[in-house]
Amino acid sequence: MRIVAATRRNLHAEINAKRFRDDLYYRFAQVVIELPPLRERAEDIPAIVAHVLARADDPGAIHRIDKPAMSRLLRHDWPGNVRELRNAVLAAHTQSDGGPIDLTEFLGSRERPTDLGPAPVALGLFAVRKRELLDALERDYFAQLHREAGGNVSEMARKSGLSRPMIREYLERLGLRARE
Repeated sequence: MRIVAATRRNLHAEINAKRFRDDLYYRFAQVVIELPPLRERAEDIPAIVAHVLARADDPGAIHRIDKPAMSRLLRHDWPGNVRELRNAVLAAHTQSDGGPIDLTEFLGSRERPTDLGPAPVALGLFAVRKRELLDALERDYFAQLHREAGGNVSEMARKSGLSRPMIREYLERLGLRARE
């Protein structure tokens, strides 16, 4: 049996707050895929729109969405992620009756500020840089924590507020050794 599950919650934080069982997490978390929200990967939006329209048996419909409408899709905040995009595209497609597809009435008012611009490549690069910075911060934090606790997992857990299994997971991922 294979179980595929998704959540928006930070399960590590939920485990530390005792709102999610760590043994249950480790039973399920064999392959963990972290996918950034749609607003951080705007470069995927045109391909997703084309895919949704192709699945609606209208693969040429992508050409009936004008540039201002596509630009608006790129600027939208997408709090509902891909589901919201799919629903908006399908609703607009249904209303179009073979004519131009106008998505404006199917989008909420949540747009990113225009000073960020709709440049999908820039957003993608920002997401990559943000991930690199967070990884470096995480490495530095755990290296310092490891030094201060002398590699003692229990001490590291006390100082950080994380569970011991979580500390072991970080140590293994970062290539640090726990004290025997």
